[in-house]
Amino acid sequence: MVRRRVFLIWTHPLFKEVVSLLLDQSEVELLGATSDHAEALDLIADLKPDVVMVEVAEGDQSDCEETISILQVSPRVICLSLDNNEMKIYQRHDRMMTNVEDLFSLINESGIDGHPRGLDT
Repeated sequence: MVRRRVFLIWTHPLFKEVVSLLLDQSEVELLGATSDHAEALDLIADLKPDVVMVEVAEGDQSDCEETISILQVSPRVICLSLDNNEMKIYQRHDRMMTNVEDLFSLINESGIDGHPRGLDT
């Protein structure tokens, strides 16, 4: 089984400790963790994790901007909110489009759970 490499961006130290302990019990390698979002971008670019997990606070307006920044250096981001037990998964997909039907196909394409691929909530 392939070990997935994960990087963690945290806000609360307890969240970091719990996630670190949980990941230590699985087929996941925790590459690193930080609470500094600016430092995280550099570390993610250097370490090249498969997944970046981000602890987000409810009502934080910067989440979307930060997620877009992270997607520039990581193929998948999982945002976790302790406030409302919510998880969002963002994936970067590159697609070749040759005609308008390709655009409509992408718009209408669904993931396994019925949500549009690329943003699952």
